Order: sequence, then C-alpha cells, then structure tokens
Amino acid sequence: MDKSEQRIHAVLGDDNERTPENARRYLVYLKKHLSLPLRVTGIEDFPWEEPYVLGGWDRTARPSRWNSRGSGVLTRNHRTT
Repeated sequence: MDKSEQRIHAVLGDDNERTPENARRYLVYLKKHLSLPLRVTGIEDFPWEEPYVLGGWDRTARPSRWNSRGSGVLTRNHRTT
C-alpha cells in the first residue's frame, strides 16, 4: 500500500471502495482537518495543463468549454462561427 492509500485507509478503514457514501465520509474528514486557505499540488499534470506544460499552446485559443458561442475563436476541440 503506498502512502496515499495508507492515508485513505486511515480515514475510511477497510471499507474504502469508491462510493458516494465514502466520498461524503472523506469530505467530512477533510473539512474537519484542513485549514483554509491551502495550497493544493499534484503529482501529475491535469489534462487541461498539457498544452501549457508540453508546448503547443496558442495564446489566442481556449479550451472549448471556456468558449462562448459565436465568438469566432478557434479552440483545440472545435471551431465556432
């Protein structure tokens, strides 16, 4: 068991399947034990970060989910009118 699995096991015990109930239990734990504001880091890039980290990012393009309809902006996923 790696360190992240050990932390989850410490909170949820042996019943640590990915279920809505366990997500709620873990959220309750986090709300009780975290002090806000906090800095969140990750060990891998998020998919939306890849163009910035790996290159190929066009400053005029935005991911389609940020694109407003009819803006005429060319995005990675599609072109609007």
